[in-house]
Amino acid sequence: MEQQKVQISQDALYQFITDRSIKLVRLAELMGMSGPSVTSCFKHQIINNGTPRAFTGKAIVKLNAALGKIADNLRSCILTFGSEQTYTNQLGNTYDPALIEPMKRIGETMNLTALVERVLGWSERKKQAVITQPHSKAYGCISEEDVNRINAELLAVAGVLSSYEVVPDGDAKPAERQAATKEKGTRTRMEPTAESKAYPWDNTGLGLQERSRLLHERWPEGLLLFRVNNGYTAEGDDAIYINKVDESLVPFREPSSGMVTLWMDADTMERLLPRFLFDDRRVAITDMYKE
Repeated sequence: MEQQKVQISQDALYQFITDRSIKLVRLAELMGMSGPSVTSCFKHQIINNGTPRAFTGKAIVKLNAALGKIADNLRSCILTFGSEQTYTNQLGNTYDPALIEPMKRIGETMNLTALVERVLGWSERKKQAVITQPHSKAYGCISEEDVNRINAELLAVAGVLSSYEVVPDGDAKPAERQAATKEKGTRTRMEPTAESKAYPWDNTGLGLQERSRLLHERWPEGLLLFRVNNGYTAEGDDAIYINKVDESLVPFREPSSGMVTLWMDADTMERLLPRFLFDDRRVAITDMYKE
């Protein structure tokens, strides 16, 4: 007997896939659409004629088909603990490092670092050590309990997606449309201060943390990149955010100060910039050092 579908709105689906760390870029790929287009439809971003974007009827058909494919993909990613690489350390803890590559396959559909943080409660430091740093002593330390929790999450998400049928929303709700229009009309630019005729966070005499604080005090959603050599550096929460956008970019924590920084080359920054903007981030770029 065919499973009876639960009809949901686009907004409800967007909330679910966001909460469950499903990558919009993967969903867009399965729909045959661009990531920015899918994101703008989910967020009901205002277009030139003043109306919020939404999925067309044809796009909703593709969306529902993509949900089924994602569900099948998650079921195929179920982990099996106990390979030939499994070992038990002196403390009696048993791990299977062979599961690193299968876990990376999960990362093609879900944000892996967000997944292990939510499901396993791993800290930022442990996520990096176990998953992304091959030279770490903790690299590959995945226990059977970890595997069971991840598998339960994959099956739960797959089951929910299989039961969903997205139906057209029509236009955005009046309150949402009004709020979106207001935001667009009142959004301010990063104007320089009248006193200095320069952005306060662009003062190269200040350190990274101080300049970052100045920007985020005025724009909490701001993203500050420091131009250095042939690339860009971010620090603190900005570095952690970029790592969540692209897990291949690993932040570095200074042992002495505890400050977290992340570096990326110019090509990577150019590739990720559209994603930053579609996440409603205000991006500011400043030189790190005095000339």
